[in-house]
Amino acid sequence: MVGDSAGSGGTGHRPLATRRTAALVATALAVVVGYVAVMRRNAADAWVIHMLSAVLSLVSGYALFRHEPGGSVFAYTLPGTLALATGLGWWYRREGNFSALVCHSAAVATVMLLSLLVPPVGVAAEIVQVAGVITACALSGILVHVYATPVGVNSRLVFLITAPVILGALAHQHVPMADSFANQCALAGWVVLCIAAVLNASPLQSWIPDTPALPMVRNCATRLVLPSAFAIQWLYSVVFKAYPGSTALQALWMTFAVVLVAHATARPFARAVVAVGIALLVAYLLALTDLRAAITLAWAVTALAALVVGSRVNDRALWIVGAVISAFVVAKLILLDMSAASPIWRVLSFIGSGLLFVLAGYLAPAPTRRGEGVGL
Repeated sequence: MVGDSAGSGGTGHRPLATRRTAALVATALAVVVGYVAVMRRNAADAWVIHMLSAVLSLVSGYALFRHEPGGSVFAYTLPGTLALATGLGWWYRREGNFSALVCHSAAVATVMLLSLLVPPVGVAAEIVQVAGVITACALSGILVHVYATPVGVNSRLVFLITAPVILGALAHQHVPMADSFANQCALAGWVVLCIAAVLNASPLQSWIPDTPALPMVRNCATRLVLPSAFAIQWLYSVVFKAYPGSTALQALWMTFAVVLVAHATARPFARAVVAVGIALLVAYLLALTDLRAAITLAWAVTALAALVVGSRVNDRALWIVGAVISAFVVAKLILLDMSAASPIWRVLSFIGSGLLFVLAGYLAPAPTRRGEGVGL
């Protein structure tokens, strides 16, 4: 009886073990045949065989970890495919054959994408996934640094854009946060900020000197995508009153975004960008503390400062921004504050804003067009 049950148990597990062994043997044979093709300088054969070995590596991972829950099968497969890509790429570096590196890197990218889309289950699987993703990003940075020209002139630029996105997706999986649009926007804002920062970082400009697409991508990220992310987050928080789980981190990335956009803006308009950013950040901070009625007075003070400074330093762009903020103050007083604020705040807002505008007319005459940009 015992012998029969043991025999039947062994028979039940034999097909699974056989499939695992067959997948591993097939992968090993494909890698060996690929080595022979590379050594014999058969480039076409090497590409075909290494495509097959990359696919078989994915099959082997599935055969080994198919019974793991959730996305753990992808998390456990990632280190194996990464080791194959790194080992084969390093082994064939002297022969100048990139077939194994490209094919197995594609397998690594596939497994990594699946692991980021399907969260792994279990502490061990999470640790393996995090270590594998970070290692893959580090090795990719080394790869594009060493083989920038053979792999492609834009490889370093692609790495600078892709790495923050991958790490952001990894943080979205493992950092505890409520699954809300505000939290997702805040995390996306940090990712966009990191991309814009690395594209504008001075030490990295010499790292990607031969990338023709750099100016276009940098301007798009800094002057379009980053301000758009800032505007979406500000509107969702201040207008719709929906805040992320960590408002301090949100305020921090928004502040860095204003500084970065001002740094990347042409000098005649840098002060104007700072003034707009200060007005928006002050409104956000006052909304956090439930002092929305004070936003009008704060904007009036910001407008006065912009008008006075713009007039004194002959910065016409800054003076115009101050005038525009003043117009918004008047519109907000008439359309919103009259009905929303308490009586005491209505009186204080009208009196304070009126005095500030009178003071601005006395202290801040409009700069002449001839003096535009003087003193910057």
